[in-house]
Amino acid sequence: MRADLPDFFAALTSRLGAAVAYFDLDGRYVFVNEALAAMNHLPVEAHLGRTVEEVLPQIAPQIRPVFAAVLAGETVTRALRGAEAATPAIEAWNAQWFPVRDADGAITGVGLVVNDVTDVIESHRAAAEAKADAYRRGALADFAQYAMDDAATLDAVLEEAVLTLSRALDMPLVQVLKVEPGTDEMTRLASRGDAPEWAEAPGRRSDSYVDFVMGGVVPVVIEDTATETRMRIPAQLIRAGVRTSIACGVRSARGPWGLISAHSLVPREFSDDELLFAQAFANCLSMAIREKEAQELHRDTVAMTSHELRTPLTSVIGLGQHLARRLRRSGAEESNVELVDALTVEAFKLDAIIDRWLAFAEMHLGLTVHRVERVDLGECVRRQTLAARERHPRMTIGEVLPDVPVELDTDRAKVAGVLDNLLENAARYAGESAHVEVRIDVVDERVRIAVHDDGPGIAPHNLPRLFERFYRGEGRIKGGLGVGLYSSRELAEEVGGMLVAASEPGAGATFTLVLPTVDARHRRVSSSAARTAGE
Repeated sequence: MRADLPDFFAALTSRLGAAVAYFDLDGRYVFVNEALAAMNHLPVEAHLGRTVEEVLPQIAPQIRPVFAAVLAGETVTRALRGAEAATPAIEAWNAQWFPVRDADGAITGVGLVVNDVTDVIESHRAAAEAKADAYRRGALADFAQYAMDDAATLDAVLEEAVLTLSRALDMPLVQVLKVEPGTDEMTRLASRGDAPEWAEAPGRRSDSYVDFVMGGVVPVVIEDTATETRMRIPAQLIRAGVRTSIACGVRSARGPWGLISAHSLVPREFSDDELLFAQAFANCLSMAIREKEAQELHRDTVAMTSHELRTPLTSVIGLGQHLARRLRRSGAEESNVELVDALTVEAFKLDAIIDRWLAFAEMHLGLTVHRVERVDLGECVRRQTLAARERHPRMTIGEVLPDVPVELDTDRAKVAGVLDNLLENAARYAGESAHVEVRIDVVDERVRIAVHDDGPGIAPHNLPRLFERFYRGEGRIKGGLGVGLYSSRELAEEVGGMLVAASEPGAGATFTLVLPTVDARHRRVSSSAARTAGE
């Protein structure tokens, strides 16, 4: 051995602060520093002159092939973990073996530098876990926002749920199962994964796995289906090759609803953060299901109300008109005819109130459909004023329309709904004997449909809040629910327009529906713009 080698390795030790050793060609320790000796739990003297087999027999089988490669001229680097290390105290270490040469380039031995990289590995792992946790939190927030959107159907929410859970937990197989109440039947409503046998039926509730999951309040984890003894694993999972599973029960307003589960084809463990995420995700899905079920109930209620109220009212209106005609033909006293006419008018008003309330409910339950067609706005105005005259025969309603037709591609029903609400608003607040004018103008590539009444007007401090839901300004409270103008503004925005109000006390009020002359689908106006214009 060169006489200066021990000094060289001592200097290497001082410079690197690492565990260092030098072996001769026979694999015997020639130099060992204190750090390497401490790593091996032996004094320095116990190494010198002895082979690796004699000092560390537990790792010698891994070291000898490395020696052979280094003596052949290679430099070998290995990153080892836990039980592979010479000492259990070090969880992760990096070792580099390199050939030591003399001045002529001949290999004279093997050098070794070992670094404890446990802190580095832990730092990287902590950073990766923090990044994954941030992703899961974001995924949960995004899913919650999507699931609570009224426009999202239950089927769409469930499909989004399996996709989100699969990505957040990095598990390829995910499914949502619904257990039919009072039966043994299960239905898969959404799934993700392409493993063999995954597409087959999910089985029956008699598999105790399902009741085990639905009866718990925390995620149920199966670390290895091959050794699970707490429950009977569904045959579908076994045939699909599932090794690890995590599942959470899902509840509706009526009680246990089903479960959502994620599965892996290889064994894996779950961190505490992953378990918390899985439970929070299942809770969010449960809330979404309860919300969608409530919406479905509301839809059914709206449909039932529409049928149950409209049917008798239609009969009342028809019978009232028929009775009034018969009384007139029979020469009955005019006072009796007027009573029947008044009854019919009140029925018309009630019908209009039901129309507005149902339209409001349908709007907020996502039941309205946008149908664009070519609409003659003058004809639309004439239809709505005619209907308003039938409901309010004492009110004078005039029309100021252009000489040429004004046509627009828009939703006829929604434009008519705005006009109907504005005419009813005029009748309610300007009075049954009011004079109302509906005017159409085309200004700066915009169509303006203005409804003006000669009533008492609107106080300035009420104007900014007119379009708020359920708001009824003081001094103008004459019945109503405070949803007419709110619904009108929403309908106006849905067809790409806006609704503005202008008034001075004692000079009446004017509400103007402004529509773009281009396709309404490309010109939407925000609600803030509508309110600002109204002020």
